[in-house]
Amino acid sequence: MFLGSAGLLDTRDLAEARAYYDAYGIDFVPAPDVNRPRCTVNGVWLPNVSLGYIEFDSEVTLRLSPRATTFGRNGGGQPVPASRRPAQGDYYFHVPIRGRLEADIPRHHVDCTPSRAVLISPGVEQSLRTHAGTGRLTLSVRGDALGSHVAALLGDAPAEATRFDPEVRLDEGHGRSLSGMMHWMALEVERDRSVLASPLLTARFEEFVLSWLALSQPSNHSEAIARRERGAISPRDVRRALDYIHANADQPITLVDLVSVAGVPGRTLFKHFRDTQGTTPMRYLRNLRLKRVQEELASGTPAPVSEVALRWGFAHPGRFSVEYRRRFGEAPSATARKARAA
Repeated sequence: MFLGSAGLLDTRDLAEARAYYDAYGIDFVPAPDVNRPRCTVNGVWLPNVSLGYIEFDSEVTLRLSPRATTFGRNGGGQPVPASRRPAQGDYYFHVPIRGRLEADIPRHHVDCTPSRAVLISPGVEQSLRTHAGTGRLTLSVRGDALGSHVAALLGDAPAEATRFDPEVRLDEGHGRSLSGMMHWMALEVERDRSVLASPLLTARFEEFVLSWLALSQPSNHSEAIARRERGAISPRDVRRALDYIHANADQPITLVDLVSVAGVPGRTLFKHFRDTQGTTPMRYLRNLRLKRVQEELASGTPAPVSEVALRWGFAHPGRFSVEYRRRFGEAPSATARKARAA
């Protein structure tokens, strides 16, 4: 039974529980007076989403590192080599079925019950305190998958990683919708595990989860996504400028060039760009070039990082490295090294 069995872990061995969570980048810390906490875990993995059931019979605190990820293990529960783990941490959505959780996130404390859940964003250290006898469903979403989904909605990768408001009500609105979908998926897997072999079904479930997060739960990108939705059909001047930028990103481009191509005054082009793209034309161009650098490094090119960066117009190594790390969550040399190793 998916919701109650221990398909992955059922132990009172503290060392075993700690080793299990260590592969996720999570510290397993029982209460001081607890010597043999029972830890029950079951779950399933899809390419970008995992769904699990976790139950502890005593008080336990999980301390998540900034890059904590359920994809530190594979679908069989075995640890994945560090070189193959996601560069970003996961987004975790914890839904208590019974009992109580307390989440401590920088500037937030969320008390979770069966009517209130917590949505944890990666990138900072945080903790989840589970009270005795608490059982929960946990949905984990790969950070890079969520980033790609948000970028698709915005038309370009945002400068900052998505950070969601952590508190989610489960007795109304979009919170009830996602928790209901999680329960449905868990019951379907319990009834017939072969549903996981259906690419269409699993892809639809993943798409629902990613869209729910990006479009329903408030985040630092909600306003930009809303503007993008309202202005999804860009004015012709913006479309002309975008076509020109994408076709000539490796060539010198000035604002004068863009105004000439767009056929409208610069002030008009700026306004239309901000309304539909959430940024200026030249910042859009810089973001695109930064993305091209990342794509080239990720392809395993033998060229030095400095050469690739310079070819795309980034002449100052220090500023480029800072901007790249802020955008992609790792140093450019790390992207290149992982690609070559792969």
